[in-house]
Amino acid sequence: MSDRFMLTGKRALVTGAARGIGYAISAAYAGAGADVIMLDVAPAIRDAAAKLKAASAGNVRAVHADVTDARGLAAALSGVNQLDVLVNNAGIAYETPVDDVRDDAVEMFRRIIDVNVLGVYVMTRVALPLMGRGGRIINTSSAWGKGAGPMFSAYVASKHAVIGLTRSWAMELGPRGIAVNAVCPGTTATEMNYEHLPRPAQEKLFSQMVIDQGFIPPDDLAQTFLFLASPAASPITGQALSADRGQVMM
Repeated sequence: MSDRFMLTGKRALVTGAARGIGYAISAAYAGAGADVIMLDVAPAIRDAAAKLKAASAGNVRAVHADVTDARGLAAALSGVNQLDVLVNNAGIAYETPVDDVRDDAVEMFRRIIDVNVLGVYVMTRVALPLMGRGGRIINTSSAWGKGAGPMFSAYVASKHAVIGLTRSWAMELGPRGIAVNAVCPGTTATEMNYEHLPRPAQEKLFSQMVIDQGFIPPDDLAQTFLFLASPAASPITGQALSADRGQVMM
């Protein structure tokens, strides 16, 4: 691998890292020489970090924390004195039809916004004092952060918001030498999509892809996150890069 794509000597924190895209990003970073902190609210994060450490022989550690809990995050990261890369990847997705009559409909909508938007804000606030010039913040949005789909209005709104945060922070943190970008994955082969995306919706999304229709492997998406964290991406900030096989062309 070219040195322009290596992360030797860098420390990266990846949220939502217990599985799916977050685990794949962590593996890509460890393979590129970074020290990796894998953070997740799921207790399974400990097993995931142990698995990656055994597979990569790199410096990998687990942090069990909730991205919406500022005090908990600060306590969990109290021994960390430097971060070079922050990947705000933690997120949830459930159907939230506007005519939902369930008693918990509003609470479900609020929880999605709390994790997918407020969690990105809170995690970034906690991590920012640890970052200096050359730092990278990479936020996971979605193809639906540029487009939309029915029945998932809270998720769609949250991923549009992530792009807004990305652009605003790029302007705000640019003078401090910190680049902020987003990645907009297409329909990915994750447990979350298998569990919560109905088959008709899957087929419709696949039909929008112009190449290689079907679920995108997380390992393929991780390469976009690796590029944005690497020296090769030094001129790039304020961008929302689509990695969706052409689902949304904008």
